[in-house]
Order: sequence, then C-alpha cells, then structure tokens
Amino acid sequence: MKHHCHQREVLCLSGIPLDMVTLADATTCVREAISQGRRLFISTPNLHFLTLCRFDPVFRQTLRDSDLCVVDGMPLVWASYLLGARLPERVAGSDLFEKLHQDPVPSGQQPIRVYFYGGLPGAADAASAQLNKDANGMVCVGVESPGFGSAEDLSTAASLEKINLSKADFLVVALESGKAQTWIQLNRHRLTIPVICNLGAVINFQSGYIKRAPRWMQQSGMEWLWRIKEEPALWHRYWLDLNVFTVILVSKILPYAVWLGFRKAKRKLQYKIGVWVKWMQPNLMKTETPTSTLEVSPDGGHATLAFFGAIDQEVPEQIYQHLIQALSLQIPIVIELKDLTFFGPCFAGRLLRFMTSVQSSGHSCQLTNVSTSLHRLFVWNGIL
Repeated sequence: MKHHCHQREVLCLSGIPLDMVTLADATTCVREAISQGRRLFISTPNLHFLTLCRFDPVFRQTLRDSDLCVVDGMPLVWASYLLGARLPERVAGSDLFEKLHQDPVPSGQQPIRVYFYGGLPGAADAASAQLNKDANGMVCVGVESPGFGSAEDLSTAASLEKINLSKADFLVVALESGKAQTWIQLNRHRLTIPVICNLGAVINFQSGYIKRAPRWMQQSGMEWLWRIKEEPALWHRYWLDLNVFTVILVSKILPYAVWLGFRKAKRKLQYKIGVWVKWMQPNLMKTETPTSTLEVSPDGGHATLAFFGAIDQEVPEQIYQHLIQALSLQIPIVIELKDLTFFGPCFAGRLLRFMTSVQSSGHSCQLTNVSTSLHRLFVWNGIL
C-alpha cells in the first residue's frame, strides 16, 4: 500500500492485487507519476499472468510489488463480478498506451517521452518512427532491441545507462511476459525513469507488424481469437491458460462466490427480521461490526494490528487508517486475527498490498490466530 495507491480500491483475485480503476483513472496515475517524478511500476494481469503466477512464485511477487495492477483480460473482469466486487472495466495495456498517445498534451506539460525496449527485430525502430510521425501526446526518445537471453543476461550496465541517459518518462518493456516482469523487478531500482510497464504487444502494434483486433472483439472478450489469427503459435499458450483458469475458477473463485452469496442472503434476511426480533431476543442478532486496533509494544520492537468482526466488501475508514499508520511505523507487524470472523476480496486486496509493503520495507509481517474458516478464505483469495 504505497503512498500513491492509498485512494484506490483494490481487489484480491488468485493472489494478485487488482486496482479497481478505469482507463481514465490509470491515465491520470501515469501523468501524475511523470509530473512528480515518482516511480510507477505498472503490471497488466490477464489469464496468462494467472498461469505464470500458479507455477512461478517469483513472477507472482512482481505483481504484488507493482504500484498499479490494471486488468488486461475480460475473464478477470467477469470473475470479479462473481465475487461481488466488480472491476469497473478492462484496462488493456495497449489501450492505456494509445490513450496517452492520442490525448492532447495538458497545458503546461510536454509530450510524454517514451523509450521502447524489446519487440520483434526491427519493430522498435518502426514503432519509434511511427510514433514520432504523429507524436500527439508522446514522442519516442530511444529504442533498443536487446536480442535473446535471460532477464539477468539482458540487465547489463551499458543498457541501463543508455535508458537512463535518454531522460524518458515512460519505459515500455516488450519481452516475453515472464522475462519482462523479472527484468523490471531486477532493474527498477537502478532505473531513473518514472513509469515502467511490461507492454509486450504495444511495440508490435505501434510498428504495424501485428494488427490489433477490432474494437468489438476487444470489448466482448474475443480478442484472443484475433491474436491467434495474427500469431498462430499463441494457440498453445491460450489453451494452457484456459485450463489453468478453469482449475482456479472451480477450486477457488466459485466456492468463494457461493460463500459470499450465502452471506449476502443471510444479511438481507437478518435485516428483514431484525426489526421484529431484536427487541425480544437481543442476543439472537449477533453484531459483526468491523473495527481494528493498533498497539506498539512497550519496547517499540513491533506493533500489533488486530481486526474484529466481519469485513465484507467495503473496508471501513478506521481500518484503512490503521493500515496506513502501521505501515508508517517502519517496524515488524503482527496481525492478530483471533476476533476476525470474515473478510471479502476487497479487504483481502488491501491486506495483501499492506503485507507486501511491510515486507518490501525490510520488516516482517506475521499473521496470528488464523482460524480454520479464515484459512479457507486466505486460500480462496490466493494469499496462502
């Protein structure tokens, strides 16, 4: 929960924190990061990312360490509907880039300076020429086609120095998904460019080497068919992604959705009968008002953040503020869950981002007194 992510709602889906933002919101985040010279590591999860996360914990960590995760896959948007925490829309990385490119430059600002890193042979040069031909809100200030090799092999001092010397605002990394995320994770602290994003197809689209699907296919979730037409070798990857998503859907998302639906129906019923029975039998209506406490140990060596009640969809302001305060302490955190009875995917997203931020600052973050029912919720959310 980094400082610039505080005002955005976040949903946890299969262990990935997904920011609940629109394309316009994401565009604003990018422009603010550039104007403030602030680091913004953007990831764009889709079904393939879910597949990689399932088999590669290092890759999954790159998504958790991202400053902004926008959903580049309609199946993930549909899955959020099942969980009752609807992502507002699909925010494809290509759409984000195109909007920044086509929008007029805001008053008092300069066009966004872009650096292309990767892509098919010759694609980066062609994309640069095309972008500068009709620059609008962007101008390309550098390109590099690093060739083949592991993320570590491509992380040369000369390459990173060249990127930094370009004074770019936006680094587009177009390597294979797993390699691109790893490359960014390895080098983001050595790069001075504010905005960094793995946009594998953008260079190929911008250069004209590959045509993008018509808008109706993008919006209906059928873009994958067009991509197979343009790149037939992708069919095997898409088939694997579909199989993995089916497993996640059946084993985690659907059971969680059923349980959330049961709780929602129960709350409605309690509300309807509560007026009639509460005055007769007060103990019958058990309150689960969500709240929290934050206490620093006498020696200042750690803090205990305790949660109480049931945190369904919206995260209460008090809990939200305690998360911020706990993170600002810069000490190990113990999360006490003895009196927490339930949590939904939005709180799971907040908690996951909080735990990641604490651990990224070099401190431990420990969950304690996790009941069997809460453990099941953590598993369904992909946190444990």
